Amino acid sequence: MALIDVDYFKLINDNHGHLTGDAVLRDISRALGERLRGTDLVARYGGEEFVVVMRRAGREQAAAVIDAIRAKLSERAGTDDVPRYTFSAGVAEYSTDGREATALLGKADDRLYAAKDGGRNRIIAMD
Repeated sequence: MALIDVDYFKLINDNHGHLTGDAVLRDISRALGERLRGTDLVARYGGEEFVVVMRRAGREQAAAVIDAIRAKLSERAGTDDVPRYTFSAGVAEYSTDGREATALLGKADDRLYAAKDGGRNRIIAMD
């Protein structure tokens, strides 16, 4: 499970407007949908957060996939419609990090905050 949060999303809304913020959310949704497998689940979770459930993927595999998406998006130049943006994510693994959805979300959230505290635009998959 990965919990993804768009970095500095409030500034995107404040500096470019809410329609641009919505375009960023659509853009990241599109990028996730293009790269993830058909068996993976993606849902918006809160304002600018997304939760990704990658069935039968270990922590390292899930982190690598999410990090590849992060790298691709962070390296793009912005456009008039979608400014340059980055995201941070925390990854948790079923069984190793918990067996209940709330435990997995909690661990992914802890790691997401560690990614934010560590400078943003990064993935944390281990404590």
